[in-house]
Amino acid sequence: MDKIKAGVIPPKMKEGGMEHQDVAIKRENLYSDRAGFGLVGRYVQALVELANEQKLLAQTAQDCDRLSQAIQHVPGLKAFVHNPAWTHQAAAGVMRQVTAPLKLSPLTEKFIGLVVSKGRLAYLPAMLDEFAAACRRQAGELDAEIVTATPLSQSQADQVQKTIEQSLGVKLHLDCAVEPKLIGGMVLRLGTWMIDFSLQNKLNRLQQVLQREGA
Repeated sequence: MDKIKAGVIPPKMKEGGMEHQDVAIKRENLYSDRAGFGLVGRYVQALVELANEQKLLAQTAQDCDRLSQAIQHVPGLKAFVHNPAWTHQAAAGVMRQVTAPLKLSPLTEKFIGLVVSKGRLAYLPAMLDEFAAACRRQAGELDAEIVTATPLSQSQADQVQKTIEQSLGVKLHLDCAVEPKLIGGMVLRLGTWMIDFSLQNKLNRLQQVLQREGA
């Protein structure tokens, strides 16, 4: 990440739908474009279209990544972004201080300005994440997440990723998460799809069967 100017946030601003699927997944369905849904999606879709038109998709992706890193690591910035109390003018001033050392493209600067002027600054982190995901989808890479009861080793995660990529003929951007309530097995999220292989899900289904049969 580019070096961020220390103390950019004034002291007074500092911090004080998916369904289970048991059917075969069609490869083309995995790339359903989430950018068409919701407020975040509408902003992201517009930015993707403009970036493509101006042949600035790669540059904009780098800009968004640097800004996302700044929001995560500049002291107080994450809290500021999510604080609805600040006026548009105050928010715009702070964001100009934040973006100045990042050397963002005019397109990205205008996008941030639009987000701030519309009072949508709290949605900016989600927009940045979704833009990165949209770029990956455009490059044929699918977002995937594996949720397990205990952490997977790197070799296990690599093996799962390799198996899915070979089975579906797709390239994955894989994240791993842990949820002890699953007991065993795993939950696999592929794009907007979710497949639940967890032991907890199997127990829940067994309980439903027993209830229907009056056991």
